[in-house]
Amino acid sequence: MAGSSPPARYGRRGILALALLGLALTVLAGDSWRSHVAELLAEAARTGELSGEPPAAPVFDADGERLGYALLTDHVTRIPGYGGRPFRILVVLDRTGHIAGARIIEHTEPILQAGVSESALERFIAQYEGIGAGTDVRVGGRAPDNGLRLDGISGATITAMSMGAAITESAYQVAASRGLPLAVGRKQGSN
Repeated sequence: MAGSSPPARYGRRGILALALLGLALTVLAGDSWRSHVAELLAEAARTGELSGEPPAAPVFDADGERLGYALLTDHVTRIPGYGGRPFRILVVLDRTGHIAGARIIEHTEPILQAGVSESALERFIAQYEGIGAGTDVRVGGRAPDNGLRLDGISGATITAMSMGAAITESAYQVAASRGLPLAVGRKQGSN
């Protein structure tokens, strides 16, 4: 069958099976953020579906009590980075209105080619743990009045500022829409 076209070689069922496999892998990749929720909020046992406006998923403990919400920044704010596309950062808010943690799920920033490592991005994102959803946060420079200043990423200033804005603006919008306290400052015992 040399030289035959793919449909002739695999048949319609084979093409359909490959299409369904591709769709399944896309769906699974789209939910990959769920596996990180318990890493960011230790008591988390179950995460609901993304819903509401802005979209967020309730996070529950083993007894079914709501612990907070998980959100994806690109579903809430769509703030673009240096590369022009929004980041997909998982942010988990606890019931007190503080960021329990954040994890980069996907980005298209060209900074990795300029020598900035993924671990540098993760260290930057880790600074947001414990920050209240109502906190004024500035990356680099001086801290705003009644706010916090975080360290940026050398060689990736625009990326750091954009990621930070995506995290804080998304956290604020979800906390406000879900009736969580708009906590200000850093939660005691965190970073």
